[in-house]
Order: sequence, then C-alpha cells, then structure tokens
Amino acid sequence: MLCCSHLCRPALAEQTDSGAPRSPLEVQLSQKHDSTPIWLQILDKAAWPLVAIAAIVGFRRPIYALLDAFGQRGTDFSIGSIAIRIPALETKVADQQGQINLQTDQIRNLIKFSMSWYIYNMLFEIRKAQKEGGEYVYRNDGSMDRNLRFLIEHGYVEEVYPWPNDGEGLSRKVKVTQSGEDLIAMRGR
Repeated sequence: MLCCSHLCRPALAEQTDSGAPRSPLEVQLSQKHDSTPIWLQILDKAAWPLVAIAAIVGFRRPIYALLDAFGQRGTDFSIGSIAIRIPALETKVADQQGQINLQTDQIRNLIKFSMSWYIYNMLFEIRKAQKEGGEYVYRNDGSMDRNLRFLIEHGYVEEVYPWPNDGEGLSRKVKVTQSGEDLIAMRGR
C-alpha cells in the first residue's frame, strides 16, 4: 500500500499544480468486435425454425395419425409408449336413443290408453263398419250420446249434424278424423 500511495502522489501533485483536475486512470470504452463468421450467425438465428420443420417432417405420419384419430371416435392412438384413448360418442348416442325410445313408448301408451275402453270401442266399431260396409247403430241411452260427444270434443270424429236419432246408423253419418285413424292404427283391437 505504501508503494501505491507513493506512486499516486506525484499525480495528485500535478493535478493541484495545474489547477485542472486530471484523472490518474484513463478509461476507454470500445465496442467488442464479433469475430463469429456471418454464416454461423445466420445458422444461430435459423436453428429453431429448422428444428421445428425437421420435427414436423420427421413426425408427419404420427401427426397425421393423431389428427385422423381425433376425427374417429372410439379409437386408440399411440406415440411410442404414450397411448391415448379417444372416447366413443356412439355409446352416448345409443344411451340417448334408448331414452328417447323409452319416452316414445311411454307417450304412445299414454295416448293409447288415455281413452277408456268403451269409448275407444265405439270409435273402433264405427270405423270397422265404415270399412266393411256394415252399420253401427246409435242408441240414445245417455252413455252412447256422452261417448259420441267425447269423440267429437277430442277430435277423433268430425262434428255430427244433425244429431243422430235413436236406431240410426252412424257409419254413414260420422266421419273419423286423421287423429282417430292414427289412434286406431296405434291401439289396434
């Protein structure tokens, strides 16, 4: 340390003598010149895109197989030791179709049996007489009147005018509607 302070004293003395401060150390900044060849600089910047392109080219078959597998449900796809199972939608669709079929059957049964047997029998016998050229005779006993009105009000037969008299045939007087035909086709005998 003594040695260093002895060397610095003359510089301090010079600074004070001339009046202008001078630095004992002179610092010069210079730019570092890159001596890397230009082709290596270009290769360094293009390395990642080249690796990506090489990976796509090298793995194009597995990539196409993966994309194809995603398009087909219920298939297995593997890359090396990694296996991927794509769930099948067919089972879900089949379950939903089963539920729809069950609900359809329930609705059909509700429609079929929403009408009592004796009222349905009147509708069935009128239609049977019309198809076979027979006759279904009206009896003004209260219940037949009520049943015919029910069939009219619910749209199974068209409005009857004039109202039938006791003993009159209904097969030529009553017209069964499409709803009545559908009910007969659905319910049968």
